[in-house]
Amino acid sequence: GAENPKQFPVAANGGFQKTLLERFPEEEKAINTFFLLVEKVRKSFVGYLAIKIAPLWLAKLLVKTGLVNYFTDFFKYAGKSHQQTLDELTDNQDLKAVLGYCYGDYGTPPKDAPFMMQAGLFSHFENGGYYPIGGASEIAFHMIPVIEKAGGAVLVRAPVTQILIG
Repeated sequence: GAENPKQFPVAANGGFQKTLLERFPEEEKAINTFFLLVEKVRKSFVGYLAIKIAPLWLAKLLVKTGLVNYFTDFFKYAGKSHQQTLDELTDNQDLKAVLGYCYGDYGTPPKDAPFMMQAGLFSHFENGGYYPIGGASEIAFHMIPVIEKAGGAVLVRAPVTQILIG
């Protein structure tokens, strides 16, 4: 509980998987399978994108006939929740918590989120992530002078009735 927190370091460049294997040696199969599934989901995005850029009539035909599943496993992973996937891999609640920790990035708990969302996020952060020194507000703070120099104005909590572009 909150009175006895546990820490699980997260490392990039394959370090996270290694750290998990060290922390949960009895869960080697579950951990390796999880990361294998993450890789499969990452690869399935290519097929998904191909369907998205295909003519609508072709995409509908492929989906309706089920032929889409020969091009990509994306929909298989999208149809299963992250929680279902974790439940199939392990009974270890701590490991499930660690493998589902960053659901806050997309705002849906693991029981309601498709596995491919979490897998996509894991894949996205595989080589680490970055955060602006001073917080995310620093981005907007440093954009203000550029906007004002170009003749624009930055207002907060101001009612907007019209946006002029030109």
